[in-house]
Amino acid sequence: FFKDVQNKLQDIFDKGEGLAKPVIDSIRDVAEEVEKTVKELGEQCWDNVSPDEGFLNIDGKKYQIQEGRIFNDNQEDVGYVLNNGNFYLNDNGKVKWGNIEDYVGASAELIDNGKVVFDNAADEGTIQIDKKVYEVRDGAIYENGQMIGNIDKSGEYALIKSDGTLESGRTVDLIGNVKIRLNEVDGVNKTLAYAMDTVSKRVVDGPYRWTAKYDIELLNESNTVRVTCNVNFDPAQGVSEEKIKEIEAQTSAIVESIWSNQYGLKEKNAADNAKIYTIDVDVRFTDARHADQIVNVLPGDGRDNMTNWYADSDAQTRAHEFGHMLGQVDEYYDPTSPNRVVYTDNSIMGNYYVEGMDTASAKPRHFVDFANWLSDLLGTEFEVVSLP
Repeated sequence: FFKDVQNKLQDIFDKGEGLAKPVIDSIRDVAEEVEKTVKELGEQCWDNVSPDEGFLNIDGKKYQIQEGRIFNDNQEDVGYVLNNGNFYLNDNGKVKWGNIEDYVGASAELIDNGKVVFDNAADEGTIQIDKKVYEVRDGAIYENGQMIGNIDKSGEYALIKSDGTLESGRTVDLIGNVKIRLNEVDGVNKTLAYAMDTVSKRVVDGPYRWTAKYDIELLNESNTVRVTCNVNFDPAQGVSEEKIKEIEAQTSAIVESIWSNQYGLKEKNAADNAKIYTIDVDVRFTDARHADQIVNVLPGDGRDNMTNWYADSDAQTRAHEFGHMLGQVDEYYDPTSPNRVVYTDNSIMGNYYVEGMDTASAKPRHFVDFANWLSDLLGTEFEVVSLP
């Protein structure tokens, strides 16, 4: 469009019909800028920043970057970052553009709180980021012996690539998971020291359908498989902030009691003294943008489901609904779900009101998905076992 306008005005100017040349030059500049912008927007959007650690400090104001979009403190979408690092920002009429590289340094918080706590690779770790292998030592990322970034224990990283562009995010967002391997020693196969995946699983139980979502990590040095579900509580009118804090404490305690450190993962058919990975299950409370599940909290009593909890519900019900967040289905009789497998072994997913609330527990079958994940990761079959 702008090119057509430019050509028509040029024709007018060539015919001497009085249009000033500076006007034509200005229109030409606009046309060139539009063409350049369209070309940039046609490129893949810069998506290497995940919600938890992508921050940009511009003129003393902190912005959050999520999947190529820039958000201000009010969670308003105010701009974008292209895959070449160029950004455009329009925050309440204040327009700013440039390249993220110009803001790297003391003013750019590349990892939340600036902490470097990654210690699973010791002095010999390597990490693959965007199909390129880098060396990791004591939380710092090196390329050809030069420190170019850092990484924390959850796989959140920030580095400056050799072409001067910024990479920041979680490796899980780039290649599906985080894998850090120890160097090969004396011909022995490399041993996986750390891995992480974000699992999103569609669950169907008769007429009931939902998506389970959580992070799962292998912490090889501590013999742990850690599962984390990030939850946001959205209080309805009449539910106080103090009540939300109470529900958070109640939920944390019952998840720790019923779901965490109850079982482990052991290589199938291995010796009795073989290594066992403890399954550590954790619930973390966060804002809505970062949540795997958003739960509406309603005042008083009532029948809960996974995304609607009543403020005065008992702790076992919290644990039951949390089980759904991990992908577990109900195990009590329901005529609307005739193909459901019913268990009567006092499962937390079953009819614990009848079978015994205080003794309801998670069962080995509830952890099979985690065993399958570890089996796929390490290339050998694992099974769920009771902890010694």
